[in-house]
Amino acid sequence: MAERFLPFMDEIVPAHNVKHIKCQTLIARGPRMVMTPVFRNLMKRIDAERALYVVNNSAWSENGKPLFNWQALNRRAARIGVPHSSVYPISPIIREEARKALSKSACPDLLAPIDWPPAFKIEDFSFAPRRHLTAPVVIGRHGRDHDGKWLEDAEELRAAYPCRSDIVVKIMGGAETVRKRLGALPSNWEVEPFGTMGVADYLSQLDVFVNFPARTRDEAFGRTIIEAVLSGLPVILPPAFEPTFGDLALYCEPHQVAGLIERLASDDEGRIHYINACRREAAERFGSHTLLKRLKSPDIEGSYSPTLDGDSQDFRRRMMRELIPETSVTG
Repeated sequence: MAERFLPFMDEIVPAHNVKHIKCQTLIARGPRMVMTPVFRNLMKRIDAERALYVVNNSAWSENGKPLFNWQALNRRAARIGVPHSSVYPISPIIREEARKALSKSACPDLLAPIDWPPAFKIEDFSFAPRRHLTAPVVIGRHGRDHDGKWLEDAEELRAAYPCRSDIVVKIMGGAETVRKRLGALPSNWEVEPFGTMGVADYLSQLDVFVNFPARTRDEAFGRTIIEAVLSGLPVILPPAFEPTFGDLALYCEPHQVAGLIERLASDDEGRIHYINACRREAAERFGSHTLLKRLKSPDIEGSYSPTLDGDSQDFRRRMMRELIPETSVTG
């Protein structure tokens, strides 16, 4: 059970205990759950005026194994028959996957014109940006330890989390996958098991958040990335995340991470302005207050990618153009 669900355990009801529910809006999160017989039977006891089917993961795992079928999901949602039913991708990456899968299909296309990203309690994350980045700079990421969360290539993995005396790599969530791929953990790594401490407490120990999952993985969203932004950390990601997070992150290839960290440490004033702007944009875009706003607003297609002010965009250009000319820079 994810830590964020624990305060609500008294309000979680097993499906077999549900007698009847009447509601204006049903939010069903998770395509694999929607496809189960349990959900099909549960829907016979739910009377809703509107249904939102949120797709929070790719249809394929990183090893190519199918997890659900887009056509079957749309047919199931249509067959359930709730008026005003729509399928909402969690991010632009999942939307593009859906479009490709449904483009040559005769099945009902219930794809909503807007995405349905996660919402965050902003007050759970203390905004405490580092005034100065001094050696050793502490970088890291948190999440469960499995193949899809780490780069497959050993050299790329070493480069994304550099083994240097002026860098400490602090990981929460375990790193047995890294140990297997590298033969041993680098000497500057500190690893804690998943759940050792709260997410906010862990993030408060970092200077920079660095997240490079497997290249074969379509990361649906990345809650941990927004949590890092809300905590006042600059975020370094591979370019594949740019459609989802726009100006909220700096994008590079693994071998360019060390240089980007050096650039961040060389411009405290620009970095502080940038991460303040990131926090404001993330709070406005992904705060829990947006849930009611989404429910009350019509689904009108619009620009999604988070965009910051001119000074913040200039900072990103300076950070990224000198290091990664082959990577596109938004703004």
